[in-house]
Amino acid sequence: MKILNEKQGIKFRIIQPSDFEQTVDLCSQIFTKYEPMTRTVKINHKEFKTLAEPYCQKAIEDEISIVATDCNEKVVGFTISKDLMTEPANLNEINDKFEPITAFLHELNFNYKLKNSLQLGQVLHIFLLGVKEEYKNQKIASTLVENNLRIAKLKNFSLAITEASGLISQHIFRKLGFREEVNLFYDSYTFKGEKIFSSISDSASCILMSHSIL
Repeated sequence: MKILNEKQGIKFRIIQPSDFEQTVDLCSQIFTKYEPMTRTVKINHKEFKTLAEPYCQKAIEDEISIVATDCNEKVVGFTISKDLMTEPANLNEINDKFEPITAFLHELNFNYKLKNSLQLGQVLHIFLLGVKEEYKNQKIASTLVENNLRIAKLKNFSLAITEASGLISQHIFRKLGFREEVNLFYDSYTFKGEKIFSSISDSASCILMSHSIL
């Protein structure tokens, strides 16, 4: 397998089938502990895997997502990305607790798509980004995204987008040159008559951000 980059003993490469279980598990650990909306609706590790599994499977098939591994080939970070105009199979098996999050992200993306004419093969969607806790503050997340953008360029994508739901991810993407496109504020969003995310305090909003791929 081709190593795209190596920094301080951490290797960056395109996700492989052998990375599936590790990446699903790490993704579920990180998002259930840190992601604001996931925490608010109290999605647990097993429930999160119902989302992580189809997205990681698609990532392996599409070959446009990146993992970071240590010297023992253990996955310590990931970007799970896809073509914005495509979706994984088996999304109907995702746990029902994701319904308000899915609706929230749909509204955020709808507002963006309303203003932009998008085509298949044009926009890379960086959907999940995470780094194992003990490897934080080593710029692994930034390097993952940088390598993801390089791969996207080779695949002829012209734009990348992401939904940054917390202050840390928003900071990372801003430093990489992503610009804000659409804001959706947690305290004003209503799902089935309830302001379900109004208790989120570590970030005022989820921001859809974009980056040109040149």
